[in-house]
Order: sequence, then structure tokens, then C-alpha cells
Amino acid sequence: AMSPYPTTTIGELCDVRNEAVLPCKDLEDEDIYYVGLANIESMTGHCKPSLTSANSIKSSVKRFTSGDLLFSKLRPELRKACLIGDFCDEGYASAECLVLTPKKDIEREIVPELLSILLRSDLVFGQIVHQIVGIGRPRLSKASVLGIRIPIPPVAIQLQLLDEYTTGKQHADSFIAQSASALSKSEEII
Repeated sequence: AMSPYPTTTIGELCDVRNEAVLPCKDLEDEDIYYVGLANIESMTGHCKPSLTSANSIKSSVKRFTSGDLLFSKLRPELRKACLIGDFCDEGYASAECLVLTPKKDIEREIVPELLSILLRSDLVFGQIVHQIVGIGRPRLSKASVLGIRIPIPPVAIQLQLLDEYTTGKQHADSFIAQSASALSKSEEII
């Protein structure tokens, strides 16, 4: 389907923050917030950084700050993409993540929360599915991620879409909670 809005690439919308750090050497004896792939929930965009001793991280990681997006290039079918909110000023992500910083003051900017949702959507997955390489550890190249095209409506419409999505998700979550409660009641009765 054709978009009524102009499309642009992730590479045009975001800068890549590529600040590599080796915690056990560069941040010795510090406690740092770390996001490995296990800290990003599949499909939902929930992310829980763990407070970890830098000494225990022996491989290179990438620095992120609040407002950045993390996108996992490894096993993209899990759709591990999240927005780092105000809950974390600074941390370090697995090297398997691309750290994206939405550009400001560009002609068509995107609301970061909406970009995070789009990065987990079928719209994005459909564009990258044929670019995934590797059997055991399927992954995407950085170029594939930056080449993803998404439609950019005016900001007012983006905010409206985000609002509709949030409302819909609240309804869905509430139905899930109700069904779980009904299931446990029925099990008690049985």
C-alpha cells in the first residue's frame, strides 16, 4: 500500500551513536547500567537495564543516553527495539544493538515513541526479512537497518497516532488482565 505521507530512511532520521567502550578496562570498578538482549523484551519495547559491575563485562559495548533508541541487529524476528526513557540517564548496550539518536531540527522529524513502535512493526520487518543473514545467529547489517523506509506524517498526526496506539494498548492490557483473573477463578472452581 502506498503511504499518503512522504517516506524517509532511518539513516535520514537518526544519527548512530557509536561510542564503543570496554567496561572491564575503561570503566574499571564502576557500577554501570547495562542493556543486553535479555534486558529488552521481545515485541513490546519494554527495557530494564541492569546495574552491573563494569569489571564483569569483558566485551565491547556501546554507550547510550536517555532519548536514544536501541535496535537489536541479532535475531531481528524478535523485534527487540526500545526507547531509553528518563528512567536511565546513561548506560551501555550490547554491541549487537544499534544505538540510534533521533535528529532534531530536520525538515521531517519523528516522535521517538512512535519510531520505537514502528521499529517493531510488520512495516519494518517486511522490509528487512530478506536481508537477514546467518542460520545460527541470524542478524542484520547496520546498512540494512539505516535503509529502512518509514512514512513521516506531520507531527500533530504522529501524536494522534501515538495516542490511539496507547489507548488501544491499555484496552488490550486490561482484557489480558481480566482473562487471567477469570482463568484463575475457573481453576479454583474446578
